[in-house]
Amino acid sequence: MADKYSSFEELKSNEVLGLDYEIIYGQAESPILMLAPHGGRIEPGTTELAAAIAGGTWGYYSFCGLKDNAYRDLHITSTKFDEPIALKLVTNSKRTIAIHGCKDMTRKKIYIGGLDSELRQLIKTTLTSAGFDVSEHPKFPGIGKTNICNRNSQGKGVQLELTGGLRLMLFPDFPMRKRTTPCFITFITAMRSVLHFCSNM
Repeated sequence: MADKYSSFEELKSNEVLGLDYEIIYGQAESPILMLAPHGGRIEPGTTELAAAIAGGTWGYYSFCGLKDNAYRDLHITSTKFDEPIALKLVTNSKRTIAIHGCKDMTRKKIYIGGLDSELRQLIKTTLTSAGFDVSEHPKFPGIGKTNICNRNSQGKGVQLELTGGLRLMLFPDFPMRKRTTPCFITFITAMRSVLHFCSNM
C-alpha cells in the first residue's frame, strides 16, 4: 500500500500534533541513536523497544502515531522520512539503529539491514547467540543512502525489522504493549550489550 504522504511537511499540513501523532526523543548529544520512525500505532512495539534499548544512556527518537489507522495515514517510508528533529539527531550521531515492524505474524524473525556492515554483523551475532532468528530481508535491505538509518555522520547505519510473530514473543498482548515477557528482557539485554561494546569502537 502506497504511503498517504511522501514527506513530513505534507503530513504536518494535514495531521494534528498531539492528537494524531507525537514526537519523543532524548539524550540528543549521544553518539549512538536508537530510532523508531514508525512508532506508536504505526508499527506497534517499536517505540517501546527503541526506548528500552536506549535507556537513559543513549540517544532515542520516535515518531509515534496516535490515531486509529496510523499505519495507513502516518507511515512515511524510511527513504523519505525527513522529520526535522529526526534528521538533526541522526546527522549528529555516529551509530544509528532503526527499529521497524513488519506485519508477518507467522514468522518469529528479525530481518537486519543497513550500510553499517560492522555493526550489523555484531548485532546479528549477538542476537543469534541470544536465541533469535536473524537474517537479511530479501525486499528491504535498508541500503538506500537516503534511508533514515544511513544518514548519520558516517553515512551508514543498521535497520532491524521485527515480524509481528516476534513482537508477540516480546509483548504477550500484542499489539498492546503494556506487558512484556522474559524474551523482551533477553532482547533488550542483548541489544544493550551491543551498544556498550560499540560505544568504545
